[in-house]
Amino acid sequence: MKKFSLRKLGAGVLLAALVGTGAVAAQYHRHGMEGHHGFPMQHMQREMHALHDKLALNSEQQLLWDRAEAMTKDAMQAGMERHRQMHEMMKSAVGAANFDPRALAAKADDMADQDMAARRAVRSRWLDVYDKLDAKQKATAQAFLKEHFARFDRMREHFREHMQERKDDRMQERMQERMQERMHEHGERRPG
Repeated sequence: MKKFSLRKLGAGVLLAALVGTGAVAAQYHRHGMEGHHGFPMQHMQREMHALHDKLALNSEQQLLWDRAEAMTKDAMQAGMERHRQMHEMMKSAVGAANFDPRALAAKADDMADQDMAARRAVRSRWLDVYDKLDAKQKATAQAFLKEHFARFDRMREHFREHMQERKDDRMQERMQERMQERMHEHGERRPG
């Protein structure tokens, strides 16, 4: 019984983490609801719709899902607006004659507190959805999350490799530039 409860708790936390984190992550993109170049948020929405279809929710669960989804969207939009306002405020504050970095930091902290409160509220709403799922639906959600995190790990590894390749390419370019500079320096020093 204890093992089942821990598994159930773990799956619930994972579901909340995925949905809450994915939903609020868009707040930090200044490129609209779709995230940078449209891909991340569209992809997350497709994944959530696929999970929704697999869960085959009853009417009570569907109502909770709809409320969680609406709260997620509202939190994302409010967060993006807060960040836009903060960005504008920072630009004007830096240009002001009486620049006060402490006041700016306090406002940034207030915004971070609002963001955290929104994340917690969204997470709570999604946990309410999870609580109403039956055992089969919870297993479906857990399998979905497992695959999501595996895919995320593959993407992260691919990105890491890509960044390492770029770093290696830049390093090679710098070495070639230095060699050319040295050859040029040595060429000028030689008596002609």
